[in-house]
Amino acid sequence: MTTASSAKEDGTSTTTTEDFFKSPRITWVALVVGLMITAAATLYMKSSVEEIAEKDFADRCNEIQSKVSERMDNYARILYGAAAFFEASDTVTRDSWRIYTQHQKIDKQLPGIQGIGFSLLIPQKDLPRHINEIRSQGFPEYTVRPEGDRELYSPVVYLEPFTGRNQRALGYDLLTEPVRRAALERARDTNDAALTGKILLEQETDKYIQAGTLMFVPVYRRSMPIETVEQRRAAIYGWVSSPYRMNDLMQGILGVRNAELGKRLHFQMFDGEQQSLGSILYSSHPTEDEKLFSAAQYSKLIPVDFNGKRWTLRFKQTGGGFYSVQYIQVWLTLVGGIIISLLLYALIRTLQNISENNLRLEAFSRSKSDFLANMSHELRTPLNSVIGFSEVLEDEMCGPINEKQHEYVNNILTSGKHLLSLINDILDISKVESGKMELDLTEFSLREAVELSFVMLKDKALKDGITLSIDLSPEADVNIVADKRKLKQILFNLISNAVKFTQAGGTVDVHVVRDADFIEITVVDNGMGIKEEDIQKLFQPFTQLESVYTKEFEGTGLGLALNRQLVELHGGRIWVESTFGTGSRFSFTIPLSQTTKT
Repeated sequence: MTTASSAKEDGTSTTTTEDFFKSPRITWVALVVGLMITAAATLYMKSSVEEIAEKDFADRCNEIQSKVSERMDNYARILYGAAAFFEASDTVTRDSWRIYTQHQKIDKQLPGIQGIGFSLLIPQKDLPRHINEIRSQGFPEYTVRPEGDRELYSPVVYLEPFTGRNQRALGYDLLTEPVRRAALERARDTNDAALTGKILLEQETDKYIQAGTLMFVPVYRRSMPIETVEQRRAAIYGWVSSPYRMNDLMQGILGVRNAELGKRLHFQMFDGEQQSLGSILYSSHPTEDEKLFSAAQYSKLIPVDFNGKRWTLRFKQTGGGFYSVQYIQVWLTLVGGIIISLLLYALIRTLQNISENNLRLEAFSRSKSDFLANMSHELRTPLNSVIGFSEVLEDEMCGPINEKQHEYVNNILTSGKHLLSLINDILDISKVESGKMELDLTEFSLREAVELSFVMLKDKALKDGITLSIDLSPEADVNIVADKRKLKQILFNLISNAVKFTQAGGTVDVHVVRDADFIEITVVDNGMGIKEEDIQKLFQPFTQLESVYTKEFEGTGLGLALNRQLVELHGGRIWVESTFGTGSRFSFTIPLSQTTKT
């Protein structure tokens, strides 16, 4: 059984992995996979965002519950202190009560409290004396409200600060209202702080009415036992109390956090466990209806228990939907993923187009190289004949010729040899580019190859007034395995270029050193040099740098390009360092030994 990349027995091949990646299908596969990953990442991010938001919601709900519980405990401690003040004093007068409450500084320490009061338990027989006593203290209109005969009375006699709304509560009998009476009796029987249910405080006017509640702590007669319920009922003297208007209370508890929390979530406080309109103590958004709460994204119920009294806090957080700020990370994931998927799609398509263009260019390059190789062969045959006959005429082998004829024949011979050199370079480059160039590897003396290239140009250099020199280090004086003809061709091109572009009186030096398993050969001249911006153009085919100097010399622009191809074919590299106006330094490396002939 063959794989997708194997060949069939009849010679036809199946689709390869490389063909698959070049197929247009892969672009759509990449796009679909990218979008699927984006969808999965978006859903994961949405789940994470909602999980964090839900946890944050729960934390804020618990924070409010803790603040309410802590504040009510603090209020109870204030009342316990007030009850102790009564027990420690022989007589608590109105002035001493005012001084005591002022020193508590509750408006600063625990804002939200309406005041601290005291209600005295009065038997029916003592009521006239009590009324007269209070009136003698500067309250001539004082009476116990509501009027009527009852067995016991417990009117508010002290309430500080005694200003504004609090003055309305003076003389109000707390035992006449069932909710207040139940809390009074529970505090008396348990010797603990007790909260009333939802009430309307006597402090309320006809404006800005709020739900209210009262906290009571019992005050017993001094030196009387209070171990049992019966003893406590017998010893009860009165109650210290603290009234709360619920909106003011919650503002005092939450403080500056109230506005912040109000924007982020909604909550209501109910008296007891029943969540009804009649049991609402507080609502952060009193104008909103139940439809808003029913459409909430998150909801939570948390009880607040205080000495047997339960309040229920109901929290709701309405979501802004998928377009709210909390989903910005989800949107960034979604949009970012789509953009990345599209960019990946575009990148693959671009790479495919580049690959297709490269294949076309490679095919064109091979066709060009084949054409040039064929044309070079076709041109060299008649050109060799032209050069041969020109040499025969110049040597006067067919008879004497005059001076003018010598000039013409010399021009033909020089031009023919130049054209033949150009054709040979083109043929070599074409062979390399088409992959047909092979190395003829032999072992030979490196010194001999360098000196032969040197000798070939020595006469021309002397004629032009240029000094040539060779510096071959001892460790480089070895035999190497390479293509001897091509190595001499590389050296000849570099040395002849150096001689060509060095003026009379200049020098051209050849340095040969060994670097581990490589030979490094450098040709240095003090000619005109090369501009920095032109260095990158040097090793490109048919490139000649334009200057006032180069226009004086013939050249095909193929020498350095061919040198690079031949050096790289040997497994080496070639580079140049030059300063314009000072000279150039061309260097190349080749291995000491070759292992292949490609």
